[in-house]
Amino acid sequence: MVLEVKDNGRGMPIDILQQFDQTGAGTGVGLGGIRERARELGGKLTLEATSKGTLLRIAVPHLSKAQVADSHKRHIT
Repeated sequence: MVLEVKDNGRGMPIDILQQFDQTGAGTGVGLGGIRERARELGGKLTLEATSKGTLLRIAVPHLSKAQVADSHKRHIT
């Protein structure tokens, strides 16, 4: 499953995008938290930016209810 959110603003600066890609930091708590949740679900968050806007893409595999429950158990304990 893929979720994309795009705006038409001025875009994120390249140094911020690189820092986020390398460390997960530099964009505030929100994107870092979303990135970690996507990873917990076996997925990935990516950011792309140009002078015409920013695209956030979250891709996660489809999981069964049992797999989701197991994922929650592993991260709560």
